[in-house]
Amino acid sequence: MNSDTVKAIEDNITSILTAQGFKVEDLSTDPDVDVTPLAVILHKGEDFGAAHGQRPIYNEINYEIAIRFNQKYPSTSRDKIAEWAHKVRENIIVNGLNTGALATSKLVSWVNHVGYDIDYTPPITKLSYKLTVKYREG
Repeated sequence: MNSDTVKAIEDNITSILTAQGFKVEDLSTDPDVDVTPLAVILHKGEDFGAAHGQRPIYNEINYEIAIRFNQKYPSTSRDKIAEWAHKVRENIIVNGLNTGALATSKLVSWVNHVGYDIDYTPPITKLSYKLTVKYREG
């Protein structure tokens, strides 16, 4: 079932972010007083592939990873922005998503790191990281 594939992709994104030092969707943490970054995975929609002929159908899920962290100074905020954004980019890859429940089927075929936007209102930095994941319907 395709909803199981989507859930497995999101579980794997959660595992990857946790391994990189993010508190994933732990809303009990107040970013105003904590220095560990908080990440929330937002499902921003899905584009369904065309079902023509005998070929497999590929769908694309659009995600935003909303990252929040506390940095009092613009210079240290800039350093952390680069660090966290590149950790996401380097680790959310096809091989990383084809683990766990997707280890056998390898349904994820492509990850597009679209980019990110920043909102810095001292001391809180808000990084909105956008990516698209393509998977084959199983």
